[in-house]
Amino acid sequence: MIAFRRWLSVDRIGRRAVLALALLSVLCVSTTAAPTIKITKKWDVNLKDSDYTGPGEDLVDSNLLESSTNEVTISVDSGDKPKDPPSSWIVTVRRVDSNWDDDLVISVRIAASDYPAGVVGGKLGYFEVTDSDQNFFWGTGDTDSFGLQFLIQNVSVLYVNADDFGTELQYTVTATETFPETAY
Repeated sequence: MIAFRRWLSVDRIGRRAVLALALLSVLCVSTTAAPTIKITKKWDVNLKDSDYTGPGEDLVDSNLLESSTNEVTISVDSGDKPKDPPSSWIVTVRRVDSNWDDDLVISVRIAASDYPAGVVGGKLGYFEVTDSDQNFFWGTGDTDSFGLQFLIQNVSVLYVNADDFGTELQYTVTATETFPETAY
């Protein structure tokens, strides 16, 4: 009977050790840092009287304002540790208005003809940014810095009243297990 109790005692200790190792491995897996975004520069647009062709006329350049291709740069740090497998993430974008006319349309795109390193999918051409989160691009691991380009349409005295307009594009990166099914 004593031998049985010792065996039972060893068995309980063994189970605790296995359970402790299992919990430790789960904790180690879940300590990966959250992905982050780094954005450099910003695009400010100021229209002056010289931007108009004359009294009763509209703006020059067909009511469009377009930034340079590297006006703003963005990069994603996945938060992976050197020995970790690359984790997946998705970047969304939305418009946060301070004073914005609904007739003005702001669009954004990756300023490249192909996806930058680390980006495996997303929207390559211009798309309108709304006040709701929209999938922009997604990938794995870290990315190098790459350019974004912006386009504002309907910049016209025919569409909007004279005023100071302002909006901000808000980018959010989130760790993900799966990518969107829709290809762009």
